[in-house]
Amino acid sequence: MKKIITFGEIMMRLTPPNYDKIIQTTSYQATFGGGEANVAVSLALFGHDVEFVTKLPTNELGKGATRFLQKQGVATNFLARGGERLGIYFLEQGMSVRPSQVIYDRKDSSIALADHVDFDWDNIFEDAVLFHTSGISEKARQLTLTAMREAKSRGITTSFDMNYRSKLWGLEEAQEAMKSILPYVDICFGGYLDAVNILGIKSKVQNGELTAIYSDLFSQLALQYGVKQIVCTNREIHSVTHHTLTGYLYSNETKLISTSAHSFDILDRVGGGDAFAAGFLHGFLSGWSEMDSLNFALGASVLKHTISGDSNAVTVEEVQAYLVEKGKSAIAR
Repeated sequence: MKKIITFGEIMMRLTPPNYDKIIQTTSYQATFGGGEANVAVSLALFGHDVEFVTKLPTNELGKGATRFLQKQGVATNFLARGGERLGIYFLEQGMSVRPSQVIYDRKDSSIALADHVDFDWDNIFEDAVLFHTSGISEKARQLTLTAMREAKSRGITTSFDMNYRSKLWGLEEAQEAMKSILPYVDICFGGYLDAVNILGIKSKVQNGELTAIYSDLFSQLALQYGVKQIVCTNREIHSVTHHTLTGYLYSNETKLISTSAHSFDILDRVGGGDAFAAGFLHGFLSGWSEMDSLNFALGASVLKHTISGDSNAVTVEEVQAYLVEKGKSAIAR
């Protein structure tokens, strides 16, 4: 079995029930989530051997996060222990014209205060074929860069989600961090805004179609940083609870390809991008074509929007069934 490593932060998510606002609620629904943990859970449910690497406190919250991962089939053999805090975030889910709101409470969490000595990369990366992480905050920048270098030096395929969150760090700091990490990235999940606002890439295409703009921006990104594949979605927002997604992929071999557009109603948007990344990585690891991988990724992401919580609780068969219903032939497994 091919081993996959994901590295990042897992947090407790607290959500008022019934789409209540925080100022209304007297109770919260608690679950666990975070970008790399969500990808790990999806890949485990797709049948992969996945290790999630992070640092957790030794208290009951840390133990609860560990048990959550293990119940989803994610291995936790290389978790570092220490510190006093598990990061928390509050999600106020939007409805109709009222947007969702997120409040982070993750300062000085265990992973934010982690050090290089907490992780034995030789053991962590033994027999690994894929490493996935993201650029989520300034605190994790140096650890992420070190992990990327370690994976790349061992010939492991590297996957990186740019995943910029303005509430966690400034644009200038993010730009510096992303530019230092991207030379070590094989598969990059990032879209138009990441290329323009974070990397400062300017499109030579003026007033052109989206496909022409994407092709221009991503070809520059690939050439400048040596990234092999750039994968993203374009989201059209009709209301808070009704969106349309289209998947795009750029590589030097196939240039730009895209899926058909999928429109859907939303129960829970959080984790949709992580589900997309996991779906594409599943196709990549399964040896599928780029088009099949992209279609599967979009199908997985659409289904995630219908599931509560951070992680995508769907199987390969469920994604395949959805794609068949949408008029796509089943992808060979």
